[in-house]
Amino acid sequence: MEFRNSLEDKYDWLQEYFPFIHWTHILFTGEKIISADILIDDRIKNLADFQGRKLLFSSPHNMLITGYERVNSWGEIKTLLLP
Repeated sequence: MEFRNSLEDKYDWLQEYFPFIHWTHILFTGEKIISADILIDDRIKNLADFQGRKLLFSSPHNMLITGYERVNSWGEIKTLLLP
């Protein structure tokens, strides 16, 4: 992993905000080489080759990026994906 120290922080964040996701269903990967319907990410390098719906999560480092469906909060994502 490029930033191996971030794994614990990411896991802790998931446990706090998504406690219903069991640890056996969490996957940390350096490259997003998975097959899925939707990928939410703040880095376009992770979205570029993804074949499903790409949601660019707003962050200071990507504010000038265009050409992606942008989301600004998890609440917005909830509204967008869970009608």
